[in-house]
Amino acid sequence: MAYQANNIAQTPTTNPTDTLVTKTVRDFMVEGNLTLNSNPTVLMNTNGYPYITFISKDNKAENIYFSKSAGEKQEAGAPIVRGFFNDLQMVRIDYTDARESRWKISTLSSNRVTVEDLF
Repeated sequence: MAYQANNIAQTPTTNPTDTLVTKTVRDFMVEGNLTLNSNPTVLMNTNGYPYITFISKDNKAENIYFSKSAGEKQEAGAPIVRGFFNDLQMVRIDYTDARESRWKISTLSSNRVTVEDLF
């Protein structure tokens, strides 16, 4: 499976056939056989959008951008250490009209209310 870098400035379409897939950053890295470089940090592009570079087993780098809300909390050069991904997840949106998929690093969230949330 190819992993696409995302453009934080683009917003998902409202097409009801678009698909949203979420997974933990750990699962994303394990399934894609991805690593980070030896002193990983949050990077910023020239427009100020934060991203992380993931590296595949065949040494190909892929920049994955943070979603808008998750990106607002990031600073260039912030070290990626144990616990960094605790409140983050990977989100893939499959755009049917554009016939493409994009991954983003997003904050953990749920649109479901559990029994524990209510009582």
